[in-house]
Amino acid sequence: MDEMVSLLVVFLALWGGHWMFWSVIPFVVDKEQLLHRPLAYVYGCICIFGGFALWAAMLDSRGVEQVDLWRAVRFLALDIVAAGLGTMLPRGVRILREHWALRADNQDYEQTLKNGE
Repeated sequence: MDEMVSLLVVFLALWGGHWMFWSVIPFVVDKEQLLHRPLAYVYGCICIFGGFALWAAMLDSRGVEQVDLWRAVRFLALDIVAAGLGTMLPRGVRILREHWALRADNQDYEQTLKNGE
């Protein structure tokens, strides 16, 4: 359960970071109002590290003093996968929404041409 909670936090932090209106902090965004790349990488690394630290803190709160090395490596790999999904899925959703919008625009255009003949 500790793993799932930590991984969900990482996933949601990165997903949310893609929908965050970073432009409310003018010095962190570029001309397109997107977070500067180095800051985005720092944000991502902090989320990954934060997930790992959260997992360790949850284990510590249950009195687990030692974790098998390969269990830690396994969790870190899952942490990175959760971060990757939290980063890439919002992009996929955005692309899908743009595709649907273009498709609807195309249908409207074709309907206008058909009615105009």
